[in-house]
Amino acid sequence: MSSIEGMWAFVCGSFAAPNDVIDRGILVLESGRVFGGDSAMAYQGSFAVKGEHFTAHVLSWTWNSTFAASGIPNAFGVTGQDRQRVLFEANRTGNRIDGHMYLRTNPGAKLSAALVKITDLP
Repeated sequence: MSSIEGMWAFVCGSFAAPNDVIDRGILVLESGRVFGGDSAMAYQGSFAVKGEHFTAHVLSWTWNSTFAASGIPNAFGVTGQDRQRVLFEANRTGNRIDGHMYLRTNPGAKLSAALVKITDLP
C-alpha cells in the first residue's frame, strides 16, 4: 500500500443529502497533520492510521467572507464563520478512504465522506 502522505480529493454528503457526494475539496495529509479547504471552508487538524482504520480530528471554518455573509449553510447545515470540530472515521483501501464524518457536538448526524489520493508529496 502506498504512503498515506499526499494530496487527497475530499468528497462528502450534506445535511440535505447525507449519503450523496455533493461537497468537494482538497486535503493534504502529512506527518499526522491535515491541511486543506475548498472554495468556502478551511480545514486543519490531525490524523491517525491503525491498520486500515483512518481517523481525523479536524477544525473547520468558513474563510470566505462572501460565502459566510450569504447565509448558505455548510455541509452540516451551519451558517456563518463559526469554527467546528469534526471527526472523520473511515477505512482505507489502497488510494481510497471511505467512511463518515460528524460534528463533535452532534455525533448522531453523520455524513458520508471519502478521500481519493491525487498524488504523493514531493
